[in-house]
Amino acid sequence: MTHLRFLSPGVALMRGLRLSSKLLSLSVVMLVPALLGLLPLAADLSGGTASVLLWCTGLFLVAAVYLLLGFYQGLSQDVNQVRLAMDKMVQGDLHLAVGCGVYKNLVVS
Repeated sequence: MTHLRFLSPGVALMRGLRLSSKLLSLSVVMLVPALLGLLPLAADLSGGTASVLLWCTGLFLVAAVYLLLGFYQGLSQDVNQVRLAMDKMVQGDLHLAVGCGVYKNLVVS
């Protein structure tokens, strides 16, 4: 997948978060539509309230897809950068430094 311009804010958001925060935000954004979808079944709601809940469910689903695409795009760019650095290292070029600017998920033991 090539880098899409409209994903730039989502990629920047996902790169700024720790992995645990990324997964937590993705799970919350994915669980809210399911809970909102079950709410009209659990309570006897009028047509207008059910319509608002349906719109909110749709918005959360769109947000979930957008954040998932941003997570995937950012992760694939980082992995591709590391793969290219490893290819150059195998060819003998040891001068390439890989850096994404954020090292929150890096653990060195």
